[in-house]
Amino acid sequence: MGRSDRHKIYQAIKELHKETKVSISLLCKIANICRQAYYNWKIEKVTENEKLNKKLSNLIQEINNDVNGIYGYRRMTMNISVRTGESVNHKRIYRLMKKLGICSVIRKKRKKYLAVQPEQIAENILNRKFEATAPNENG
Repeated sequence: MGRSDRHKIYQAIKELHKETKVSISLLCKIANICRQAYYNWKIEKVTENEKLNKKLSNLIQEINNDVNGIYGYRRMTMNISVRTGESVNHKRIYRLMKKLGICSVIRKKRKKYLAVQPEQIAENILNRKFEATAPNENG
């Protein structure tokens, strides 16, 4: 059940309670939700995790704008840890970035080297032959 679904259920309980004067406890039992969850929604209590997630989301967006959107969740986690001085779990950063629609830019792979022909080729001065007529035989 998503957050918006729960919000609709809580809203329905609130309206039914106003119209029919049925107890909230009974309405919560019928909806199969915890009464305390309804009251938490009613006073809109924000948990510490939600506050931290909001703070981290703002920081992620700020960093993403600074670096033109090339950071993935690993570099973002490292950058946030340095800026805030606190360690933050990479899974939380990944989840928040996914929720915000932020992802890293995947760059094209470059060739490691170019095949270049040598300008000078050394002469075979020693003219050694490295061939054996039988196994384990020294030339």
